[in-house]
Amino acid sequence: ERSMNDILSGKKGYTIYIKDKDKKKKSDIAKLDVEHGDNVVLSIDGELQTLSSKLLDGQKGSIVVLQPITGEVLTMASNPSYDPNPFPLGISSSQWEAISNNEDKPFVNRAISAYTPGSTLKPFIAAMGLTEGAITPHTIVEEAKNTTWRPSDEWGDRAIHRTPHPDGPVNLRNAIVWSDNIYFAWTALNLGGPNIEKYAKLYSFGVDVPFPLQVAPSQIKKGASPWIGPLVADTGYGQGEVLISPLQLASMYTVFSNNGSMVWPKLVNKTTDSEENIKSSFGRN
Repeated sequence: ERSMNDILSGKKGYTIYIKDKDKKKKSDIAKLDVEHGDNVVLSIDGELQTLSSKLLDGQKGSIVVLQPITGEVLTMASNPSYDPNPFPLGISSSQWEAISNNEDKPFVNRAISAYTPGSTLKPFIAAMGLTEGAITPHTIVEEAKNTTWRPSDEWGDRAIHRTPHPDGPVNLRNAIVWSDNIYFAWTALNLGGPNIEKYAKLYSFGVDVPFPLQVAPSQIKKGASPWIGPLVADTGYGQGEVLISPLQLASMYTVFSNNGSMVWPKLVNKTTDSEENIKSSFGRN
């Protein structure tokens, strides 16, 4: 409704006419026909949306599910949320205060707000590394055999910590399965910050997402930040200054189903007039 109210609501009509002495309509002076609002058919799957809301019950977070080939948004759930039904009839100031001042921020749509992606960025760092030749599928990072790694003495007390995982060679496959921070920090440092930034733009970082709702802007780093070693390493496992919304991140993952091509998310499948005639279609044929 926020972005499509003009389409949904249509336009009111009117007739200006003259009455005779008996107050019966005599003649029309001007007339404007009513324009009925159109119907907007979303791509949301009702059952998946309900399930997602149940899974988020009692937690802060969001769930986004895309059809990876078409980009259709099947689920876009955010929690905590609020009941919108009382608003058309009006709510009291105390009700408004209770919702708007709630520390859980129910008005925030977490699906389109920007957060640190963490390990969900690692497959893209891997793709960058493979493309640039910084790694191969068989590259084994010996430094990842340890639980901590300090790339150089210049790091001081700072170190990169990996999550516990079984013994074995830390190659690309195992690094992804084990979500090994050291492997991806090592890969990022071999890539270098400028290369990461170059590929991040190709993956849509810093690009406005074409979507009916305002999606928070993404960044691989703050504009003025220099690519110093610790920032590059932290970026390798989705920390540092990286910010992206769950919706945009889900859209990035469509590259793995589309031979390297990314599909933007689509929320509206079609619009129809009041007689159900299709006026525009955006989803699958």
